[in-house]
Amino acid sequence: KSEFAMDSYYPALSGAQQFDPLRRAEFEKDFLVEEYGVRCILGSEWVTTAESSEYAITLVRSGDVPAAKQVLANLEKLRSPSKLFFTGIGHNSGHTFPVDEVSSYSNAAFVLAWDCLENYSGAGDIFTSPYDWGEGFTCDIC
Repeated sequence: KSEFAMDSYYPALSGAQQFDPLRRAEFEKDFLVEEYGVRCILGSEWVTTAESSEYAITLVRSGDVPAAKQVLANLEKLRSPSKLFFTGIGHNSGHTFPVDEVSSYSNAAFVLAWDCLENYSGAGDIFTSPYDWGEGFTCDIC
């Protein structure tokens, strides 16, 4: 078991594994902070926009759209005055981390998650549609 949230949901986000109810329950017990989002590191108070957004995509892939919408809705607490998202926030302290940082990767992760839910761009199903790798393609780890 990793101390990083992404190690728990990336296999399901990528489609390499299913995010079964047991794995999800274990993940949420360790990393999901109700009404905030996903903490990046086990035991940390820091909830991040990127991890929360990626987790929302994982939920969509797993078929739980309402939960994904709730995770993204909770990210409103991470909006900066410019309406972009802070990289992270301490759910206990309310302090942003790094201080007042608004990162492009955090905002990009939110846009991808929102598009996955709404299919606004026409590419929103990139994480949910099966992909045809072509004849003869094999993958030992997929």
